[in-house]
Amino acid sequence: MYKRALYLLIPIMLLLAISVVLAQQRGMLPPAIGTDGVLSEEPYHNKWALLIGINNYPNLPVQYQLQYAENDVNELKKVLVEQYQFPESNIITLINEQATLKGIKEKFAKLSDHNKVNSDDCVLVYFSGHGQTVPLPRGGDMGYLIPYDAKVDMDDVNNMSAYYGTCLGMRELRELAQVIPAKHIMFLVDACYSGLAVTNRGGFQTSITGYLKKVASVPVQQIITAGMKGDMSSESPEWGHGAFTYKLLEALKTGVADENDDGVTTGLELAAHLKNVVPNISPKQTPQYGNFYGEGEFLFLRIDAPNTTDANKPDVNPSPIESAEANELPKEITGKDGAPMVLIPAGECQIGGNDYIKYENPVHTVYLDAFYMDVHEVTNSQYKKFIDATGYKTPSYWSDTRDNQPNYPVVGVDWNDAVAYAEFAGKRLPTEDEWEKAARGGLIGKQYPCGDTITHDDANFDGTGGKDIWNGTSPIGRFKPNGYGLYDMAGNVSEWCADKYYFTNQNPIEPSALTF
Repeated sequence: MYKRALYLLIPIMLLLAISVVLAQQRGMLPPAIGTDGVLSEEPYHNKWALLIGINNYPNLPVQYQLQYAENDVNELKKVLVEQYQFPESNIITLINEQATLKGIKEKFAKLSDHNKVNSDDCVLVYFSGHGQTVPLPRGGDMGYLIPYDAKVDMDDVNNMSAYYGTCLGMRELRELAQVIPAKHIMFLVDACYSGLAVTNRGGFQTSITGYLKKVASVPVQQIITAGMKGDMSSESPEWGHGAFTYKLLEALKTGVADENDDGVTTGLELAAHLKNVVPNISPKQTPQYGNFYGEGEFLFLRIDAPNTTDANKPDVNPSPIESAEANELPKEITGKDGAPMVLIPAGECQIGGNDYIKYENPVHTVYLDAFYMDVHEVTNSQYKKFIDATGYKTPSYWSDTRDNQPNYPVVGVDWNDAVAYAEFAGKRLPTEDEWEKAARGGLIGKQYPCGDTITHDDANFDGTGGKDIWNGTSPIGRFKPNGYGLYDMAGNVSEWCADKYYFTNQNPIEPSALTF
């Protein structure tokens, strides 16, 4: 048995008529801190990362080319996804020629989009490449990150004009951070050949009562760099990384920087640990710690095995065809409407139920080709762009201020409206079978994306309670994702499918399931 509903866009009446309605939405848990101040769940609504790695500098001589910056980025991304629940679709990577000054600024601009990043989120920015501290004409210093296309003389730090014109200054970095709406922002900078003029700061002692509760609720923009002014950071084939990143990865993988063993590594704890251990393998560099703004703490909650109960484990033995498809196709793409999409791999899946309604009976197995699914419901903001571009009619409830906020799912549309938007976005509606497979998230024989039971901590439905504080629709991304990385496949709103709601045993009605 599997409770299900229609895909993508919904008239609001369906929400009011059904007590638990399946949906598609994105997000992570908001802060959840026990009465004793212990962080018991994921502290952020959503997590984002911008990871930059530059091995090759076309305008620098051979002695300034690096070997392991790309590896640094790839390994850090893996750790963030597997152990800290950063959604892959929320991680931006810039490698070598992608990491131009323009390219870096453009990605910062994406992180400033309040329709994606909000005030309960965190953002991690990582840079592996060259940095330089340049003396200012009237005293003091300015630190610079050196992008792929920088045109500087690394041996002439007194020529500030080249750095000012082609590099990213720390002052500008601070300004870029100010427009990102996330509550907590962390910069991790493994910049070879000198530090970046960071001012050290203190912090709360992590052992005080209620410490995590205090810092989880307070905004902050923190930075940890690989060394101080004049230091020369190092990399080695023994580590396969720069010294700073090697110890950073070790700390994140093992939790060794969690000095009070409370299950959470704070930015301050991480900085103190790196300052102690990096000089042990690279004596000429001493990591530095500072902050741009605020007194909170970036929080790393390591989860070694999320959803470890047998009942909620996704199917870990996909068919050979499913595995081959998954290996050949990218796991995430971006649709023409700017919406992130994730791959739902090819393979067999169970559809239907045995005791729900007659159209569901019995549970049966179907084979579906691979396809991509929007990670979010279509929002009012996205739908407005469609209206503005095409002159299409506005949906019912468009003037309702409660339901018409930019980051809420659009409501009051019929099947034809949903098809029209899908065509505008270069996509299509999924079949009923595709929707159910996506909604299950890899679970077998369960009623909901979270198992056999569902509560107000899992979805927005039928009144309020727990994390569900909305009587009507909720903003996108307020509850946990399912096994495929699709958020709120239960609750909030129903969604339109391409075909009728009936017992099926077929592949998509279109020739290719990869149309999007």
